[in-house]
Amino acid sequence: MQGVSSWKIAVILGFGSLIFGACNDSDDNLGTADAVGNTGNDSGSTTSSDGSDGADTGTATDGLSTNDGIDLADTGDDTTDNTEATDSTDATTGSDDTNSNDAIDGSESSDATNGTDANETADSIDQSDASDMVDTFDGTDATTGSEGQDTSDGANTTDGSTASDMSDGSDAIDGTNGAEGQDASDGTTGSDGVDGTTSAPSTVTIASIQTAASSLNCTTDSAQQTQANVTLEQLQITTPMVEINDSLSSFWVQEGSDPTQGIRIVMETASAPPIIVGALANITGSVQEFYCETQIVASVVAVVGTAAIIPPTVVDSATLLDNADAENLEGSLIEYKNETISNINWEFGEFTLSSGAVLAGGLFSVDFNVVAGDTVTSAVGVITYEFGKYRMQVRSNDDLVINGTSSNELSITDIQTNPGSVGCIDESPALPPYLTGVKTKGIAVTPQFALDDDLSATILSSSPAGPNSGLFVIFESALGLQFQQGKTYLVEGDVSEYYCDTQLKAFAATETSPLPTVTPAIVTIDEMSSEDYEGTWVELSDLTIVDGDALVFTVTDGVNTLTVETDNFGVAVPVTPGVTLTAAVGVVRYRFGDYRLILTDYN
Repeated sequence: MQGVSSWKIAVILGFGSLIFGACNDSDDNLGTADAVGNTGNDSGSTTSSDGSDGADTGTATDGLSTNDGIDLADTGDDTTDNTEATDSTDATTGSDDTNSNDAIDGSESSDATNGTDANETADSIDQSDASDMVDTFDGTDATTGSEGQDTSDGANTTDGSTASDMSDGSDAIDGTNGAEGQDASDGTTGSDGVDGTTSAPSTVTIASIQTAASSLNCTTDSAQQTQANVTLEQLQITTPMVEINDSLSSFWVQEGSDPTQGIRIVMETASAPPIIVGALANITGSVQEFYCETQIVASVVAVVGTAAIIPPTVVDSATLLDNADAENLEGSLIEYKNETISNINWEFGEFTLSSGAVLAGGLFSVDFNVVAGDTVTSAVGVITYEFGKYRMQVRSNDDLVINGTSSNELSITDIQTNPGSVGCIDESPALPPYLTGVKTKGIAVTPQFALDDDLSATILSSSPAGPNSGLFVIFESALGLQFQQGKTYLVEGDVSEYYCDTQLKAFAATETSPLPTVTPAIVTIDEMSSEDYEGTWVELSDLTIVDGDALVFTVTDGVNTLTVETDNFGVAVPVTPGVTLTAAVGVVRYRFGDYRLILTDYN
């Protein structure tokens, strides 16, 4: 089918500016005491530039009133600073006098910045190191190391801001702490990571997007962004992922079963998580009209859980012929019933119904098995807008029931006798599926069990049990599928060989009308050791234990031997050579090159 020829996606990244202002008084030569913690505008400081004098004269021009009693870098010259006469920590100590770099590198024991000098007794006013410069009147720490020499705003006693608030100058209006690295112009705290130029995504709904004027009245024959930076939550994935080109893929999501609640998601393939029908996702991105098909270009897709499958909305296919009506259905999961096929266009992988509506399969690579005149008993798919026309895209042959028969529902026997199963010779774990999107029905004959941290499993059986009647079903535990022993389920998934053991990996399962009661097939070791009984629920009798342990042991019926495993279902067997099991019930698995009994019960 002809695909989309080009994709133009504009991603607009907004970068906020984080502005750091370093405010230095050009007249302040940082000396020994000043460089570490002199608050205020030390415009008249007489301290030496090399810091060798280690003393501030404490005059009123240093930015602090001499009445404060807290010019603690003063060497005792200020008679109003009653703390200095006995302050043995002043820069008059011999070691400080000779080390002109003390106040800068903080590496000497006499350095007032590290508080480790044994001769530096606590200042009698604030019990702190002289370099701490704590103002006992306003409680504002002038330095505390990293804050240091904010010479532009000083210790502003009215806002209680630290002197390190270099970007907003300790503005008492916004109360922003400069240590947070926050642009003071937006008044927000640095902890929220907002730089004043970007905003958090706005949370919207699909309905609000699909009913916006830009969607309903689109006439632009191009790609155009209509809304940026939006988040949608708890959307159910309704289709598999489909590749657009080498780097882009898309899938569809829906909020509910009403019209206007579905939409197409486009994103880079490399950043997409596993896309599983039925899973719930939160999505962030921008909204665009791509040649008048409404889409979300996603930057983030986070799978957050699963939920019951949203049922399709049943509509008359003629609805698609009216653009106004069809626009309401765009992106939604829709079902047609009892329509007749009038024409088939094999070149584009689509057919036309008698109403004139078009059903297509090319997007999801569906090959139709239909002829003109067939009745479409049911058709399920998503509504797309391509090449100026609304059409339904079916996701697989399982979306079609033709003349009353599902084209993709197979029996367990059909699956087990498929050439991909009986002809397996490549014993490897990564073979591609040979049946995709199939449905099959069976009774869960074992409890649900965990294979590992990510996978769970059960065994389905048709009725009666016998050759080719059983199937090993695995599924991602995160899907939340639930199987109960004895109940009947319709399961949908892909079939592949895992070391030549046939497995159906399910992505959906629904409890359905019960099949007749099933009991284990009575077999011998010789009978069950073949491809015909792979996956079958069986019972054997009079088996004598040969050797082994509680997890894996060998038994014999006097002629043939059989390996028995117990770990899947936790059956505890006291393995004693010579002891006979009157009956052993379980399922047959092909493992490690032979057919084994996975024990579910015994006596």
